[in-house]
Amino acid sequence: MVCLGDMFQGLQDKMLYGLNISVRLLLQKSGECNTFLRDAAEEALSSMARNIHPGRALAALIDGGLSHLNSTVRSCAAKQLYTIVRRSGADYILSGGRGITDRAIPAITRSAQDGCPEARMHGRNTLQLLAHHPRCMPMVRKYVTPQNLPAIKKIIRNIM
Repeated sequence: MVCLGDMFQGLQDKMLYGLNISVRLLLQKSGECNTFLRDAAEEALSSMARNIHPGRALAALIDGGLSHLNSTVRSCAAKQLYTIVRRSGADYILSGGRGITDRAIPAITRSAQDGCPEARMHGRNTLQLLAHHPRCMPMVRKYVTPQNLPAIKKIIRNIM
């Protein structure tokens, strides 16, 4: 896991081949009971979030962990999603780009409503990064399901 973290840092976008598999395995290890393994997996995922193209990293995290049954894995994925959004900025996430906005907004809002308090905190922090942007509410209205829209609007109002 430490080697994967170093490879993400050194090779950066050359690590795109096999990224989904690597992220899925690291997320699985982040749900382990052993603290040593969990910390090593989270550090490697942090390296991935800091060094890989934001769109690819976002897709790998969404595919690998935000819908996971283990709350620790969802929390770790939400934490790394926050890192990616903070690094790339609200303009990039809310650009309307195919594969970015249409996947990021539902994932962020899902984690903001997660049953796990830590995942929910990271989801709401991520939503806070986007809430002040003028395109936030139009994109939320476009990509959030009608059933979840009132709850998300309430969360955004509380953030602002």
